[in-house]
Amino acid sequence: MSRFWNDFQASYHDHVCLIVTEKDVLEISLRGTNWVASFKRWWHDLFLLSHNDPRVRLFYGSSHAVRMDRLKQFRLYRSTIHPLSKFRLKHGEDKPLSNAMLICVEFARICKSFLLFSFSLKPQNQLVMTVEETSNLIKWRQLPDSFARKVRKYYEFNMTRLSITEAVNGLYKNLPQSLRKDISLSSYTHLIIKIPYFAEWPSFLIQNIALLLQEEHYMQGDLVAQASVHSDGLIIIDVGVLGVYSINNEEKGHLIDGDYFCELSLVTDRELRMSSVVALTPSKILFLDKFLFRHLMRDHVELFTDMKNRLTSKYKSQDSKTNEQPNIVETY
Repeated sequence: MSRFWNDFQASYHDHVCLIVTEKDVLEISLRGTNWVASFKRWWHDLFLLSHNDPRVRLFYGSSHAVRMDRLKQFRLYRSTIHPLSKFRLKHGEDKPLSNAMLICVEFARICKSFLLFSFSLKPQNQLVMTVEETSNLIKWRQLPDSFARKVRKYYEFNMTRLSITEAVNGLYKNLPQSLRKDISLSSYTHLIIKIPYFAEWPSFLIQNIALLLQEEHYMQGDLVAQASVHSDGLIIIDVGVLGVYSINNEEKGHLIDGDYFCELSLVTDRELRMSSVVALTPSKILFLDKFLFRHLMRDHVELFTDMKNRLTSKYKSQDSKTNEQPNIVETY
């Protein structure tokens, strides 16, 4: 850290100094004297910007600029081959290669092809980097150990790994929007159809509802829904087990994959939750926002009215049996 004096405020401020090393990025990142470390340095040096290529002097004014470009490629674009690398230089020579050299070049090309797509085949490396970055943030913030354990469990949850893969997977992100839409429809349409109120609706409307679903993850002990408050929309359990508790904190039952609740909030703002829902295991739920749903149903008034009548009749009958207030109250 370095400090400078502020004459106006008569105080000093801290700012971070950028220290640039004179060592090559491979010497910094791949340390060691054994044959494994040496082989890794040799392998990555084949595909990074080469110091020995005479064309380098035409594009770079100093050796420092070459080191910075090598560092940038290794840290951000490790799966690419630099046009001025040793691999390109050897492969582009005019003189014919010997059989042994040709086999080595082809083998290296095939191996590098696998590395180019390793981010899609093995997302574990990206997950490890994400976990390490989060762990460092927890240490810097001096957060409690209980929070750190909860974060580790979050990354161990299979649904979290899937979400991270979809977020960083280059092949998935480059898929056409139509194919990504088909993936969502294939994953969630069957859950919508199982809900009785949607079972007989047109298929195109079911698909539009499925595209409105939002994924949310909850860890063990997290509060999914709180009692005595209005709901924001329908909640469908995709993976996990949720516990239902009364206002007096008495366990009333469990909800598992495919179950749903808060459906009454889709058609009225007068409902209230009479139970709390807590995640008993790491869970993934699908949330359908009531305002987005109502906007979608503006063109299907008859279906919406029929659904509203069925839901309100159901819960009014429950209220009359329990001698509660005439207001619409949602229970689990």
